Amino acid sequence: MTLATGQSAPAPAEPVRILLVEDNAVNQMVAKGFLTRRNYSVTAVDNGREALALLERDPNAFHVILMDIQMPEMDGFAATEAIRQRESVRGGARTPIIAMTAHVLIADRARCLAAGMDGYVTKPILPELLFAEIGRVVHESQGGIVRRGIADSIEETTQRQTDRERLLQRVEGDAALLAQMVAVFERDGERLVQAIALAIRGRDAEALERSAHTLKGMVSNFTGGGAVTAAAQLEEKGRNKRLEDAALVFATLQQELAALRPLLADLCAEVAT
Repeated sequence: MTLATGQSAPAPAEPVRILLVEDNAVNQMVAKGFLTRRNYSVTAVDNGREALALLERDPNAFHVILMDIQMPEMDGFAATEAIRQRESVRGGARTPIIAMTAHVLIADRARCLAAGMDGYVTKPILPELLFAEIGRVVHESQGGIVRRGIADSIEETTQRQTDRERLLQRVEGDAALLAQMVAVFERDGERLVQAIALAIRGRDAEALERSAHTLKGMVSNFTGGGAVTAAAQLEEKGRNKRLEDAALVFATLQQELAALRPLLADLCAEVAT
């Protein structure tokens, strides 16, 4: 899957209007600071209930919603569900929602996307990663998916079929072996994703190279697609001590791993029957 991580323009000519839903005053201040410096227009509220009240008055007031997950009154999941329900009744535009959470596990990200969110960034927020997610969801909400959908769909279908055939050949149809491989990947893969995130935040090039290399080898047992490419790029950045845009590549890696997980679950179920 090719993600438009490069869509985060440094300073939009017409400010993107952002609703920041965050109960922590310090986090609000920090996020508003680096967003406004990039010419984004930011309105902040303390919880999901306040966000719903604003959107009730003007459903199209914002281009993007940044949604904290754990909040009093109404958490991010409940608020997102209510927003999506209103949109389905009202019709019209769908406002992209980006989750902001301290949880970095692949399963946590999958839960956010399943709840109706469109993107995901982990705390503490890296500005480059947040800008990339904002740029991506705005681009896609304005038709980016449609414009590139056919070519990407053909490429992804071909890659998935190739991955499936290679993996079935590797385990020789052994359902138990495949299940064990996937279980180890789920356990150790999440640990490595966390290690990569910490390495990027701490500007630790050596740790980034080591963790990305290990994850690359692990993922290559299941796919030759975008997750392997992203892990290899992070490994190279660590080796060359060039971490300037590592957060953007990490965003792609997270997207690719989130897409791979249900495919592996489906394949395990298919082999087991």
